[in-house]
Amino acid sequence: TVNLVAQRMGIPRQYLSEVLNVYLKSNFQDCMNKYRAEEFVACLKDDRFRNYSIMGIANEVGFKSKSSFNTTFKKIYGVTPSEFKKTLPSAV
Repeated sequence: TVNLVAQRMGIPRQYLSEVLNVYLKSNFQDCMNKYRAEEFVACLKDDRFRNYSIMGIANEVGFKSKSSFNTTFKKIYGVTPSEFKKTLPSAV
């Protein structure tokens, strides 16, 4: 949560939110979802996750809802997770 991150950084929550809004032009939830989507892509490329389903990997990186994951992923990458996976060299 934004409160937990701010607490671990030792800064007020409002300051963290302001920094995200002003400098990244984003909010905390969008930043977290972007990070999770990037982690999902990294896991797709990692042999340790070869036998995981797409939603299995999505759950591993913090997505709890399939619809939220698909919407977020498509917003960031422009394609669905399944379409993206097909573009990877190791995808069969």
